[in-house]
Amino acid sequence: MTEHTDSTEHDALASVNADFVNSLLNVKRERDKAISNEVRSQVQNECKAFGGEELAKQKWDDAAKMIAFQRAKEKEGTENSESKRNKLQQEQKRLKDDWMREETEKKRQLEELRQVEKNKAKEEADKLISLEMQKRIETEMAKQQETKDVFAKEQERRLQEEAKQAAEEQKRLEKQKEVEREKLKHLEQEMERAEHEQKRKLEEQKKQEEDWVQFAQEMKQKQEEKTREEAEKQRQWQRDKHKENEEISQFVERRKALESQRRKMFDEERGKTSEEARLLESGVRQQFLAKQEKVITELLQNDLVKDEVRKREEAEIKRKECEERRQEDDRRKLELEKQLMAVEKEKREKEQRTKEEEWKKYLDQLKQKEDEKVQRDTEQQKRMAEQRKEDEQKAAEMAETQRRAREQRRKEEHEAMKTAERRRLEQEQKRKELEQEREESKKRVLLQDQEKREQERAKQELAMRKQEQEERLREANKEKQEQEARKLLEVQRKRLEQSETQAAVNEAELLEQKSRKDERSKEAIDSGKMLLEETRRLEEKFREEAERKKREHVEMQKKELLAMKEAENELMRRAQALKKQSSFHNDQKASSSAGTDNGGDRSRGERKKGFFASLFGRK
Repeated sequence: MTEHTDSTEHDALASVNADFVNSLLNVKRERDKAISNEVRSQVQNECKAFGGEELAKQKWDDAAKMIAFQRAKEKEGTENSESKRNKLQQEQKRLKDDWMREETEKKRQLEELRQVEKNKAKEEADKLISLEMQKRIETEMAKQQETKDVFAKEQERRLQEEAKQAAEEQKRLEKQKEVEREKLKHLEQEMERAEHEQKRKLEEQKKQEEDWVQFAQEMKQKQEEKTREEAEKQRQWQRDKHKENEEISQFVERRKALESQRRKMFDEERGKTSEEARLLESGVRQQFLAKQEKVITELLQNDLVKDEVRKREEAEIKRKECEERRQEDDRRKLELEKQLMAVEKEKREKEQRTKEEEWKKYLDQLKQKEDEKVQRDTEQQKRMAEQRKEDEQKAAEMAETQRRAREQRRKEEHEAMKTAERRRLEQEQKRKELEQEREESKKRVLLQDQEKREQERAKQELAMRKQEQEERLREANKEKQEQEARKLLEVQRKRLEQSETQAAVNEAELLEQKSRKDERSKEAIDSGKMLLEETRRLEEKFREEAERKKREHVEMQKKELLAMKEAENELMRRAQALKKQSSFHNDQKASSSAGTDNGGDRSRGERKKGFFASLFGRK
């Protein structure tokens, strides 16, 4: 006993020493591993901070080499302890093997004792179980006998309830089929009505488009007619203007001819007057010279002679000055008339260019507006054609969707009818099987009553197993029927939701199409009204502009005519003044000649002085 205790203590001590050494080695490895991981992470962080994976790898290799060198040094220092530790481990292993053999022997002995005790307990438990089973069998036999009639009655009641439920389910399915057919019929009627409505709206849209095209063509024709009328008016205005310019030119030519004729007559009259004055002057001079010869001798030293000579010289100078002024006036008048004619011509040409530019601008505006209108009509027709194609495509898609929905509904109804028929047949088959099983169970009960007491237990167990099996089968069938009913209700609900959703979608699409068509028709009417208003406003504007220009032109012509009349009146007044002056000169000549014959020498000098002053003086 003491040896066993010592060996046990020695073995425990060896194991403790080995565990201590292993734990130290493990701690050292973990520390080295932690240090290496820490050094590695630090090196990686430094290298990430300053860049370079190759530098990190190099530093890590250097650290690994340093760690390996340190481990080699530690290994050299621990070789002696390793040999001692190996000896201790061998001794420990031997002691451990001895202890294991002793423990195995002890465990075997304990296992034998346990097996003996287990066998005794098992025998006692078998006896108790057999007694308990016998009591349970007797109790079960009594319960089976009591519940046999209850089970038969319950089975009969369940069969009746199942048959009643199957009949009610069949009626409900028939009613649901009738409701589905009514809904399908109503939905088909709604779809037909929607198709008719859509066709009617498409026809109305086409008719409206045709009316709009006709209206656009009529507007175009009216605009073309209006343009032609405006062009005709402009050509007529140009013809009138050309005619008026020709009349003005003819009037100017006539006025020039009249002026030249008047100037010619005036020149002739002035020549005649000058000739008469020259002849008269020569006759008077001759008479004066003849008489002067007589008077000179008498009035040689008289100052009158000097005064007469001086006056004659002054009269000659005045006559020359008057002649020069007359010539200068004629020259200025001719230059003024030339300037007026040039200004008039330039003014007419400027007005003609302005009117031509305005008419060209007006024609360009009309052409641009016509092009814009044609472009707008073309774009609108393209949009209407695209919208019509889009509506037709949507109608075709909706018809195709409705056809697929009808086919899907027919297919689902057919599947539902097949499923219902199959379920009805299955339920009928199950009912027949249950009735057959009930008859067989009755027969088995009668046979069980006639058989011997020894077979009653086996028959009762068989009946109980069959009853449990039937219960499970009935529960399974009931669950299956409930699942199928739930599936059918779910399918019907989904089909109903789908039909309602489709109806709502169709109604929304119809309303949206109607609103779009109303908006398009309203936009077309508004655009037509705006076009008419704009055309009317432009016509008013051009008409007012033409009337204003016409009024300005008429006023300008009136002013020109007034100016021409005033100039003509001025010329007439000047001609009349010259004519009066020439007639006055003739009268003076006649009176001066009469005075010369009848008058005396005293008043002769004053008459000569007055004659020459009136002859060569001008107002």
